[in-house]
This record gives sequence, structure tokens and C-alpha cells, in this order.
Amino acid sequence: MPPVEIRIGPFVLETRIARSPGCTLWRARRTEGRAHGPGTVVVRLLDEPTSPEHTARLQREYCRLGALGGSGAPEALALFAGHGALVRTWHAGETLDRVLEAREARSLDLDEATRLEVALGVARVLAVAHRASEPQVHGRIGPAEILLGRDGGVTLLGWGGWSPPAGPPAPEVERGRAPDAAADLWGLGVLLALLMEPGPWHAQGPGAAAAALGRRWPALGRLVEDLLAPDPGARPASMDHALSELLVASRTLGGVAAIGEAAVRAASPRLRIPTPVDLVGPSPPMVGPPPSEPKVPAPPRVPEPLLAPASPEPLLAPAPPEPLLAPAPPEPLLAPAPP
Repeated sequence: MPPVEIRIGPFVLETRIARSPGCTLWRARRTEGRAHGPGTVVVRLLDEPTSPEHTARLQREYCRLGALGGSGAPEALALFAGHGALVRTWHAGETLDRVLEAREARSLDLDEATRLEVALGVARVLAVAHRASEPQVHGRIGPAEILLGRDGGVTLLGWGGWSPPAGPPAPEVERGRAPDAAADLWGLGVLLALLMEPGPWHAQGPGAAAAALGRRWPALGRLVEDLLAPDPGARPASMDHALSELLVASRTLGGVAAIGEAAVRAASPRLRIPTPVDLVGPSPPMVGPPPSEPKVPAPPRVPEPLLAPASPEPLLAPAPPEPLLAPAPPEPLLAPAPP
């Protein structure tokens, strides 16, 4: 916690969660008006509150989250334009990249039902975003923007566009076209390939992963191939269409998803994986106080007497004194029987 309280409205900043270009994410607690809102929140604080570019991006994020209304995305709570700060809901859990890191370390196993449920959760959020009165496009879907909640929910982060896109961009985006709903479909296909066929994904890319997936689950493989079509017009007509096909695949696959369990196990201290709440962009580890805080000095040297070696006598003590090794009891204890 900073030595001097940093207050944004009724909130006091407590722990820095992550850094993105131009801003910092903080976990904060409400110190006033607890009955009117959550006690723990996330605050995005601009490095330069007067920056026109970053202020406009912060305002855009606030509007986009407002349009989503918390449907699988963080809920915007307040915008403090004068401080360059956006306040939104806190979600306890682990980002998908941390969970995948734990899987690669062989410290947890993601069963197929759980992996598919993660993709379904993302598709549900995107379907709501695309159907909103003011349609919203994410454009940068990746494991660092997907939060697996300890309550078993899936939350899609990264609506402010503060981080670079994750994974290979859609071909039309790579050619310079702005991301649209078709680009989100491509992002969903990349995510499915990464989740369901991680081996081919890492070795040869999403196309090879889609082909390998098709050999195990033909319907799911065809869906991924459609989502990854180079021509945007050849992809599914809408996110709702992709969502319905995913639902059919999940029923065929069977099993019970365990998202909450995966989030808890990925946060095991044994793995040294912190519990980020809303990392946007590449997920750095939990970091310390803000740059303005002076560096914490090293602990003072322990006085020499405390570091002196122990006295040799207790460690090499002589044998117990003679009374402890006394001879057998005197003869009266062994007196003869009476006459």
C-alpha cells in the first residue's frame, strides 16, 4: 500500500495490478458509501490525466462498458475525468493465460468440457456486444483478456484497447482494415484452436490446430475452419450462429465444466502465480508500489551478536554428571528375607 493514500473519489488505491502503455490498473477499496456499491473495485489511472489521446480512450472504454451493461464484461461504475480515472467492478479469478501456464507446467489439467465452456463464455459475451443498440467490437481476443472467475463465470476484459492485439490478426486487419464483427469471429476461432489443440497451435499455427481438431470432433473442426476463413464473407454469418454451433458441440462432447476450480488451482502459491483481476495486454506479474514511491530500502544488517556462531559447549556437551549414572541401589534394597 502506498505510504501516502491515493484517493479517487470514495476509493483508496491499494495494490497495483498491471501496467499498460499510458495507464496503471489498481485494486482499490471503497472507504465511503459502502452501502451504495461494491467495497473492492478496479481503477484504471492514467499516467498523464491531461493527455487528450488517453483521456479520449478512457472515455471510450467507459462508454463501451456502459453499453455492455456487465453482460460478461466488467461493469463501469464511475469516470473521474479530472483524475484521469475509470472505476469498474472487481472480479476474483485468474486470466486464461495464467491457467494455460499452469497447464503447461503440468500442475493442472483442463478437461475438454472446461476448455469448451471457456470458448462458449467468450462467444456469449461477443454475441451480446454485437447485438447491442450500439454494437461493440472487441478486436483483440486473447488469453490475457479472458478471466476465469472463481464463481465459475467467464469475463471478457480488454474493452479499452490499451494492449496490442493477441495472437495472429485476421487477414483483413493485417492488411489495414479496422476490426469488425468478422474479426471477432476470427479471434474466436484462434481461441478455440488454442484451447482444444494446443500442440499443433504452438508447432504449426491455428490452421494445423483446426485440422487436428477435425479429426477428433468433425463438427467442431469444421466450425474452426469456418471461423478462420481468410475471406471475412466466408465466416459464419454472426456470432449468434457460431454460438449455436458451439452449444451443439458442447452437448456432443459432454462432461461438466470446472472453470472455478481451474481458477483456484492456477492461483496456487506453489506455482508462484499471483491472482490478477483484470490484466489487459500481456499479463505481467503483480508489481509493487507506483513509480513515484521511493524504493524500499534493504533490511538493516542483523547485529553481529545475532549472527555469531553458537557456543560449542551446548552442541558438544560432556556426558551427564555422575549422579545420573549412579551405581545400583545399596544393599538394603536387596536385604534377605526375614527369618
